[in-house]
Amino acid sequence: MPPAQLCATVTGATTAELRSRRDAIECADLVELRIDTVTDPDIAGALEGRRCPVLVTCRPVWEGGHFGGTEEERRRLLQRACELGAEW
Repeated sequence: MPPAQLCATVTGATTAELRSRRDAIECADLVELRIDTVTDPDIAGALEGRRCPVLVTCRPVWEGGHFGGTEEERRRLLQRACELGAEW
């Protein structure tokens, strides 16, 4: 069986806050970046300079998240994360 991995979830009101909290994580194997909590979603900025793999999520309001845009907008943000090299 492969070793267990620890995922730390990070939220922030701005992309800068999200990055700051991402960079403060020390004991996780990967970091979940909750971009639905960010008022200025800058995917490139959220991914830039990361030191470990990231899982980018954007949960809509109907799923218990904070993203109030359209499903097309949400998918566009997630597609951009994939294009820029997010691991998950």
